[in-house]
Amino acid sequence: MARSAPDRPHYYVLIDRRPVPLADNDVLAWAAAFENIDNRHVANTKVHGVCVSTVFIGIDMNWFGTGPPILFETMVFGGALDGRQLRCSTWEEAEIQHEFVVSAVKLQFAAESKTAEDIEILERMMKDKR
Repeated sequence: MARSAPDRPHYYVLIDRRPVPLADNDVLAWAAAFENIDNRHVANTKVHGVCVSTVFIGIDMNWFGTGPPILFETMVFGGALDGRQLRCSTWEEAEIQHEFVVSAVKLQFAAESKTAEDIEILERMMKDKR
């Protein structure tokens, strides 16, 4: 797929949780930076047998070239929301996005299980976030 903004950086690395574009879109420097997952893994949560993972992907997924680069991804593995993903631009957004998706998994589980305790916990949690 061709990018509509060829002069825009495509590869990024994290420095102190801040995305930094690589000069000349150096894919080898990008690959070397990705050998260590510890510095690019935002969060990993397991709830009700479902895994929610949020990572820095380091490739700008904003293929249209308007707006900020899209560099972080939250994905669900398992359960009714399996395969769902959200993407964003910054580490801070990724942390918020991760918690949002974890809440969605909990809500989905409560809806499926229809246990009063789970629903009450979720209602309290959502009220506290407002």
